[in-house]
Amino acid sequence: MQNINRTLRETAGLDDEKEAELIQKKSDVEAAQQKVFEEAKANGVDPKLVEQAKANYRRAQALYDLDVNVKKSVEGMRPDVGNPETAAKNPETVNPQKFFHRVNNLYDSGRLQESLGEEGADDLLAHANDHLVRHKVILRNQAIAKTAGKITGYGVAGAAGGKSLHR
Repeated sequence: MQNINRTLRETAGLDDEKEAELIQKKSDVEAAQQKVFEEAKANGVDPKLVEQAKANYRRAQALYDLDVNVKKSVEGMRPDVGNPETAAKNPETVNPQKFFHRVNNLYDSGRLQESLGEEGADDLLAHANDHLVRHKVILRNQAIAKTAGKITGYGVAGAAGGKSLHR
């Protein structure tokens, strides 16, 4: 399972066909593990213990899926790798559109609820939505300011008292 998850993480977003194949393989492995749990019950292992192990495993896998999807929403350089000065020029940030889309898909599949519980999943989805809405407002305001600057003949420098870059 670790190899599948590692390969899935490496190919995510690069090769949709390979990613779908890996997801199917992961599902097959999970089905085989389910069979092992059923065999354990049949061989006399306490059913409560088996159910607890299954629930813990499902939650761990759901948390792993959340982790992968959050990482797929991040752009920029990690601050703990390489030269800190260079990393500061390309800081690691979360793309609100990607993040909302991925969290919403996890919510739709039930994986977000498995990983965080109902209340935690609802909270994360609501926060992701709020930040996406705010991000869209910022982008809209930037576009309006840029258009206004072009119409009035002032660029960003002109609005700050400098010479216009657009003349």
